[in-house]
Amino acid sequence: MVGYEADGRLVLSNGVIKAPEIVVGLGATASSTGLWEMAGGTVNVSSNFLVGANSAVGQVMITGGSTGIGQAAARRCVADGAAVLIADVNEAAGQKTAADLAASGGKAFFMKVDVTKAAEVNAAVAEVVKRYGRLDGAFNNAGIDGGFANTVKMTEEAFDRCIDVNLKGVWLCMKHEIRAMQARGSMGDTIRRLLTGFTSTTCAAPTSQMRI
Repeated sequence: MVGYEADGRLVLSNGVIKAPEIVVGLGATASSTGLWEMAGGTVNVSSNFLVGANSAVGQVMITGGSTGIGQAAARRCVADGAAVLIADVNEAAGQKTAADLAASGGKAFFMKVDVTKAAEVNAAVAEVVKRYGRLDGAFNNAGIDGGFANTVKMTEEAFDRCIDVNLKGVWLCMKHEIRAMQARGSMGDTIRRLLTGFTSTTCAAPTSQMRI
């Protein structure tokens, strides 16, 4: 298990990644304590991972936050003092997660959001800003398993759905999140995303550009 120190150096310590910036590999699952458990170690996820190691705890949007890794991240961020929007299509689980976090004294609310729909993503970001005045970080965690099939037998519908959620959804979220960050004049925050089942972390500053 490998992570990064605050100064960018890789670190491995008894199978535990302690850095605020991490890369998570295959097989990650959420534990009841709000940590990510993996074979050989535990990944400790804090609000620093979402809003920057040197940033004050702020307002965070987590997609796919109703269950699993997203839920664990939400628990930890709330425990750190962050205000969290749980954005997910799983309404029942999302409402329960938000209610549980609020009952424990945390700041959390749920919105049903389909990350493939620009209007819904924009509305979610706008609601965070409306409630808390700003958006400081985001965990674009929502993702689906597109299934496994012979290349010839894979349907176009299944392929499109996977790309829409796992790729387009991340882009849409970053687009609107970065816009909100730019509006408050911060240039140093980062947005990170993890797709369950992939070794993948991407970061984008509010001034980032993309090429397709």
